[in-house]
Amino acid sequence: MLSAEFTASLGKSGIKLLDGSLLFTTTSGVVWLDPKRAAQSPKPQVIVDAILADGKLYPSSNTTIRLPSNVRHLEVRYTAPRFAKHDTLTFRYQLEGQDSTWDSAGTGRVASYTNLRARNYRFVVVAHDGETQSRAAVSFLVAKPFTSTWIFRSVVVVALSLAALAFRRSRIARRRRSVLA
Repeated sequence: MLSAEFTASLGKSGIKLLDGSLLFTTTSGVVWLDPKRAAQSPKPQVIVDAILADGKLYPSSNTTIRLPSNVRHLEVRYTAPRFAKHDTLTFRYQLEGQDSTWDSAGTGRVASYTNLRARNYRFVVVAHDGETQSRAAVSFLVAKPFTSTWIFRSVVVVALSLAALAFRRSRIARRRRSVLA
């Protein structure tokens, strides 16, 4: 096709012939298309669009996405854009590290999770159009709360030890003063 610009006379830019083929008028001439000979639609290419953690958007990437520790609601948005057979496209997904089985989403394009524990996860989604299928995956980490890190626990142990030592010294000092008095 020499031109992507179509012309229209009487509101129509194309006609359907008796054999089912189509003719379109462009600014550079006429384009003929036989739908029976059109190339088969390629397999669906799944895309993980984004991850929303408590409403905050985290764009999908090839690296592990780090999420905060206090995530209450996680939403994974995915799709498989295509022009042909879009009505037969179905999805299933699994959150590795959480789900033991696959969840069938039908034609839905959102997966939701609540109250995920701190750990590494891998979200896998598969699109199926009745003939072929493809998959996409994204990894993310829900961080540990600061109160469960070894740094916090070490600081608490040191602080409690110092407080116990200070308390003991103050009692010894009081006893000495009471004995001397």
